[in-house]
Amino acid sequence: MLSDSVAIIGTGLLGGSLAGALKTVDPGIRVHFGGRRAAALEEATAMGLADFTSTNLAEVVKDCQWVILCTPIETMPSIARAIAPHLSDRTIVTDVGSAKRSVCETLTPIFGDRTPFIGSHPMAGSERTGLAAARPDLFRQANCVVTPLAESPEQTVDAVVGFWQRLGMHVRIIDPTTHDRIVAQVSHLPHLAAAALVEVIADAGVDPSTFGGSGYRDTTRIAAGAPGMWLDILLENRDEIIPAAKQLSLKLQDVVTALENNDRSALLDFLQRAKAQRDSTT
Repeated sequence: MLSDSVAIIGTGLLGGSLAGALKTVDPGIRVHFGGRRAAALEEATAMGLADFTSTNLAEVVKDCQWVILCTPIETMPSIARAIAPHLSDRTIVTDVGSAKRSVCETLTPIFGDRTPFIGSHPMAGSERTGLAAARPDLFRQANCVVTPLAESPEQTVDAVVGFWQRLGMHVRIIDPTTHDRIVAQVSHLPHLAAAALVEVIADAGVDPSTFGGSGYRDTTRIAAGAPGMWLDILLENRDEIIPAAKQLSLKLQDVVTALENNDRSALLDFLQRAKAQRDSTT
């Protein structure tokens, strides 16, 4: 059995998908759902995702072996302070946030040694949001990063790795700072680039619904993600995103220069390198 009971705080796409995944892996598990909106909690119950729900987070986490924070990063510290006194010494707390250094450095001392916190980032998502978009298979075969601090208990780290592996995820362990640098490149920068491309096309007065094809759809799909969530991510990881965005700008400027100079060799080399790298990673 994965665990007798898991408390999920946050009733969005990841929280709902996590509840569905847990129920699929272990139908006997008890899932406690906590959130601010009673209507969302009622929806979770109606969808068969929750065995217990409450807006009172102390009640949600009581006697649970696991607590998973599935809320925006900026709300996690206040939630941690609210639930920490109500956790047992056998509870393990983790999260699903997309930026890890600030989360791990802030939450670890709040929970203290009695209830260890280990950061997680299941790299699974969708441009769709909310419980209605939840999928129990969202995590299967997706990547997950677990981000312990140097002082994190090894036994607890192993437990968190096992938690995500039971849901079918490919798990790696890296430190929070390295995680943030990597995801700035492979996740946060692509979102910025997609959003910027949408803006450029809109500013040009071109209607993608009339003239756009699969290239536009594939390249800009992630720009449809929830703006509020992405605002938090970009601000939390801005120290890593800024140099990545500057490097992208320099790369585009190299292409502009090659076009201005009608430099076929430089353009072909750019395209060939990009194709080779893309082909080698899919």
